[in-house]
Amino acid sequence: MTVATATTRVTLKDTEEVVAYIAAKVARTIAAEGFEGHSLTTVTQRMTTDAILSTIRSAYVFRCEREFARPESVKLIGCRLIAEYYRQFNLG
Repeated sequence: MTVATATTRVTLKDTEEVVAYIAAKVARTIAAEGFEGHSLTTVTQRMTTDAILSTIRSAYVFRCEREFARPESVKLIGCRLIAEYYRQFNLG
C-alpha cells in the first residue's frame, strides 16, 4: 500500500508496517504540539503499547476487509487516535 501526502509518498508492505507507521505518525503529530509532559518519547511509549497497537491493527484490518480505501483508512485511524489521545489527556 502507498500512502501519499502533499510532500511524501510512503510504501508499506504489510499490516505490521501500516500499524507501525500510524503509531509513529500519531506520536510525532501529538509531540509536535509541545504540550508539557507529552514529549516524543512519552507519546511514542503510549502509542506502542500492546493495547494501542492491537487497536490500530484491528481498525485497519476491519476497514480493509470491508474494502475501504487503504490510504484513507490510515488517515482516518490516525485522526481518531489523535482525537482520543487529546480527550484522554484533556489536551487542547
